[in-house]
Order: sequence, then structure tokens, then C-alpha cells
Amino acid sequence: MEEGNTLIAMDKKDAKKELERIIKEYRLKKYGFWQSLMDRKEQITFDFTNDKGNWYQVEIQAFYDSEQDRTIRVSFSIDDGKLRVFAPMTDDFIINSQNEFVGEKG
Repeated sequence: MEEGNTLIAMDKKDAKKELERIIKEYRLKKYGFWQSLMDRKEQITFDFTNDKGNWYQVEIQAFYDSEQDRTIRVSFSIDDGKLRVFAPMTDDFIINSQNEFVGEKG
């Protein structure tokens, strides 16, 4: 984590842009990828510094949204390692075994 003032608020617009970019990339993964991640009881974590010099950490988790329907919810969180670590920005999607996104409009 970068050193600096931990009381400075996270750049929410920048973090949202980065989160959307990451989600777009991971939406290309198929159902089997997410199922395998769950079977191994793993999550994806990484950190990066973007072109604006902002440092972020990302956590991606997959879990059954509905075991009966076998749909998987993929949850994303991003924070800057400062105060926002206690309330990260989040988003998610649900994918079914036919590699379709569930509950999304048009």
C-alpha cells in the first residue's frame, strides 16, 4: 500500500471506472471458471496502481446464488487501502451454467 494520509477520501469516480473495467474483463470468463474457483475455495485478489497514480486493491469471490438453480454470483470489491477498506465499493453479476447473465436488463 502506498504511504500517505489515510484520511484522504478515495476517488470514487476513478474507483468506479476501474471496477467497471475489471468486471468487464472478468465477465468474459465462463461458468466453469467460476465453478472451479469455488471448488478450490479460492478467491482472486490483486492490487494495482492506475495511470492516475491511484493505488487499489481488488477482491473477487464466487459463490452459489442459488444452489438449486446452480447460478453463481460473482462479487467484486475495490478499495484504496485507506479508510475505504472498511466499506469498499462493490458490484456483482450472476451467471448460469449456460453462460448467461441472470437478472440483467437488455
